[in-house]
Amino acid sequence: MPEIFVNYRSGDGEFAAAHIESYLSERFGDKLVFRDAKGAPGEDYRARLLREAATTSVLLVLMGANWSKARDEQGNLRLAQEGDFTRMEILNAMKAGARVIPVHCGRGLPHLTPAELPEELEALAYLNALDFDVRNAQDDLDRLASRLITLVPALQDDQAEEPPRSGDVHNYNSGNVDGTHVQMRDLHGGLTIGGPQATTHFNGPTYGNHHSGSGDQFNQGGPRGGDRR
Repeated sequence: MPEIFVNYRSGDGEFAAAHIESYLSERFGDKLVFRDAKGAPGEDYRARLLREAATTSVLLVLMGANWSKARDEQGNLRLAQEGDFTRMEILNAMKAGARVIPVHCGRGLPHLTPAELPEELEALAYLNALDFDVRNAQDDLDRLASRLITLVPALQDDQAEEPPRSGDVHNYNSGNVDGTHVQMRDLHGGLTIGGPQATTHFNGPTYGNHHSGSGDQFNQGGPRGGDRR
C-alpha cells in the first residue's frame, strides 16, 4: 500500500508528477509512492487508481496554472464531471481520511477560491499548499520530503545523516609535551610523549610527518577514520 499518491491532470502537470514521483521513490522507496504510470500491463487502471487513492496516507494534488480551468472537447469543466479521474482520486482520498496537500507547480500561482471549484471540491481552497518550481526544484523537493516525513511515520528517510560510528582508530597521548602538540587527521598506533627532553615514542605504525625534537610538534596523517579521542 502506498503512503504517498501523486495526483495530477494530463496536460497540466505530467512533468512535475514524474519529477516528484521519481525523487520521492528514490528517497522513501518505490513501494511507498504511487503514480498512475506504475500500473501493470493488463491491469484495470480504474480500479487500481481508485483503490490506491482510498488507501494512501497522503495525496499530493499537483496544480498547474490551468488545473481548475481544464475542459473537455465539448467545453465542459472536467472537475465537475463525475467520471473525471483527477476528481475521483481526490474525493476518494478525502472520504478515506487521507491528508490532501495541494502542490502549486509553477512560480507565484495563487491559491484557489471556492468559486473556482465544484461544490464537492471546495475544501481544496482552504488547504495549505506547497510549491514546486523547476527553477528551484531541489530545494522544493527537499522541503516537500521534510514535510512528508513529519506527517507519515511509515516513511524511512534514506538520506538522513547517520550518527558517527566508533571505528578502530584510537589515539592516546600520555606524559608531558613541551610546547604545542597539534595532530592533524589520524595517527595509527600508540603515541607516548614524556621525559625531560620531550622524547617521543611511537608504538606502532604511523602515517605522515612527525617531529620528535624540542619545541612545537605537528603530526599530519592520512585520511581520518573512526574515533578521535
